[in-house]
Amino acid sequence: MKTQTILVLIICVFLNSCTTSENKTENVKDADKNEAIEPNDKFDLKDDRTYEEKAQDALNVIQVKGSNLYSTFANIHHRCKADYGTYQITSEEFENALLDLLIRYYPNIPPKEKEYLAHTVAMAGNDYSFRVCGTSTENTTPPDSITPPKIGMWVFQEFTEETDLVILW
Repeated sequence: MKTQTILVLIICVFLNSCTTSENKTENVKDADKNEAIEPNDKFDLKDDRTYEEKAQDALNVIQVKGSNLYSTFANIHHRCKADYGTYQITSEEFENALLDLLIRYYPNIPPKEKEYLAHTVAMAGNDYSFRVCGTSTENTTPPDSITPPKIGMWVFQEFTEETDLVILW
């Protein structure tokens, strides 16, 4: 009698553990769905990647969807046909410039995703220094402004430790 009772208990525990395992698998699948990055969110609190890693992922999305922004390995020599100077901007100014770029040249990206991508890329640093280059040797007179002109090519040397960033206006 005791043996039968113990056997029944072991079978119940075994069946319960299998059911729990299946539920855990379903819960993990549901959790994976919930952890997908929503373009409407400014921050994903569950995401433990660095701002640079998130920025690189956002840059990859932008690169695939158009041809006006690309990243390269860090410290690559980028040809500058007409050098208009070096500028420094804050992350907020950079976010606004990226949003302007996305609005101008990336019509297939939804507006909320444009905002998310621009914000995510800009969060990689506090301020940015870059060169503005002309696309030809014509009109080599640099614009007279402290605000960087949205012309030619912006070259960010070492945008992150691993990459340079080039924006084509």
